[in-house]
Amino acid sequence: ATAAAYVVNDLGIATAAVMHDNSDYGKGLAELFMGSFEELGGTSTAFEGVQVGDTDFRAALAKLAADSPEMIFFGGYATEAALIAQQMLETPGLEEAVFMSDDGAYTQQYLETAGEAGEGTYASFIAGDDVADLNEEFDAKYLEAYGVTPDDLGPFHAQSYDTVQVIADAISRVAMVDDSGNLVIEREALISAIRDTDGLQGLSGMISCDDRGECGAGGIQIFQVQNGEFVQVSGFGLE
Repeated sequence: ATAAAYVVNDLGIATAAVMHDNSDYGKGLAELFMGSFEELGGTSTAFEGVQVGDTDFRAALAKLAADSPEMIFFGGYATEAALIAQQMLETPGLEEAVFMSDDGAYTQQYLETAGEAGEGTYASFIAGDDVADLNEEFDAKYLEAYGVTPDDLGPFHAQSYDTVQVIADAISRVAMVDDSGNLVIEREALISAIRDTDGLQGLSGMISCDDRGECGAGGIQIFQVQNGEFVQVSGFGLE
């Protein structure tokens, strides 16, 4: 919703072709973007699926160009996103179209693969409301254990760690030992306990969950590639 709002309200884009890589992740994000974009008054000109591992998107892009969308949104990962950004510049009718992807493309790999074609493109990213002292302690312990900082390996270590903490906390509230001495964790009780999580301190901030099991702290950030680097232009932390 944040990405769609930025596209409509800040960029003034009214038409967008939506692409995805047919993965649960990529297609799911593409559907969410398209739904929010249309709720805000935008028009989706297409919903086009490709495959993870594809390298030639020219035919798909030529098909999308027929409707002259102002923007291509891609739900998927860095390699495919970068190749689409490159090949858009080779597709008549899409040379001036805006390109946006998701946190799967918010990587150094995207910047390196897209090269000059990445300039001016956008990516959304979920950012935690980080707790500085907890993260510094975690980073130091991680470095001591593995010889590398977690930030060097990827952007989601805090969220991954906190996910385990949410599950462990929920287990501690519902686990029981039966008459035979077996540890029992009832599935439905665990699900309810996770959804009841409220105010659990994590690396990414204070975590609370809703009745659908959506948990987290922080919010969505929007980045644009400027001079070969991601620069935040909207969203959490700038609001």
